[in-house]
Amino acid sequence: MKAIDLSSLPDDATLNIQEVVKNPTKNKNIQAVRPIFPIARSTWYEGIKRGRFPKPIDLGNGLNVWRVKDIKAVVNGTFKKGAK
Repeated sequence: MKAIDLSSLPDDATLNIQEVVKNPTKNKNIQAVRPIFPIARSTWYEGIKRGRFPKPIDLGNGLNVWRVKDIKAVVNGTFKKGAK
């Protein structure tokens, strides 16, 4: 399983939920990349609700993405509640 190298991505790039947290599927072949955070989706969305993690960008049709710069801020411990 390939890991995502955040340092190689531009800050304005985006990541989808499968790249950010664990994929709940039982089919191990579906997830092609190792998630950045080894937590469940429910934990991630609870963290968003509490302001611990950044809110997603809603692209419509149930597709949410996150800016790489926001994910980098979480990884580095510099994410501020309510930051955009």
